[in-house]
Amino acid sequence: MGTSICDEIETARDCGVVHCHIIKEFPMSLDELAPRFGLLFTPRTYREIGKEQAEKVAKRILHCDLAYDSELMAEREAEQLASRFLGYFEEKDTQYYTNGDYYITDAGSQGWHPATSATLDTGILVVAKSQSGCLWVEDED
Repeated sequence: MGTSICDEIETARDCGVVHCHIIKEFPMSLDELAPRFGLLFTPRTYREIGKEQAEKVAKRILHCDLAYDSELMAEREAEQLASRFLGYFEEKDTQYYTNGDYYITDAGSQGWHPATSATLDTGILVVAKSQSGCLWVEDED
């Protein structure tokens, strides 16, 4: 049996806690989905983003740590892993969620709502018709 994309991601990002999961189930609401992946849920924690923004977040959290921007893997490797993960969710009407503005806006001020008890955390939740996914990281400073 081959290595899954989540196994590869968890091995490559050897810092912090990585939540990487793909579950094949009918779409769930975020309040049901977040706890399945070990994340907290409050109505204001998550906001919907577009696919391009989800790609930016996924690539960035694999490339560098959240606390110090230290490189964890080559940018190209992070981009390939993020692309392969998101490739599982090519269905029409796929929805993407994150917990802040990190890495998706050029604005100087960035809002964030914790989804774990870690000092820093962010990532993406993906909801498609036949499966859902999570690529989330927790880092401490």
